[in-house]
Amino acid sequence: GQAVVPMGFSDEPRQSSVKLFCPLCQESYQSSPSFRHIDGAYFSTTFPHLFFMTYEDALPVIPFDRYTPKVFGFKIHESSKYPRGMFNFNNN
Repeated sequence: GQAVVPMGFSDEPRQSSVKLFCPLCQESYQSSPSFRHIDGAYFSTTFPHLFFMTYEDALPVIPFDRYTPKVFGFKIHESSKYPRGMFNFNNN
């Protein structure tokens, strides 16, 4: 699996528990129950972004052969209502 870093959804204390940010898929996830008592404000909303700006070598290498969504063999055009960010539309 991909290593994740902690983050908060709010900079205000006692608003939400700590979440986990995945730099590969750019998504946040619920932490395990053993970490849910930790306040997310300790890490703030900017921690993952500042961390990866400081330690660029910690960023994952994004594979070039990502999945390209198709319907009956035809690529889905990027202007369609298909959810953005799910797939990389720049592949051949």
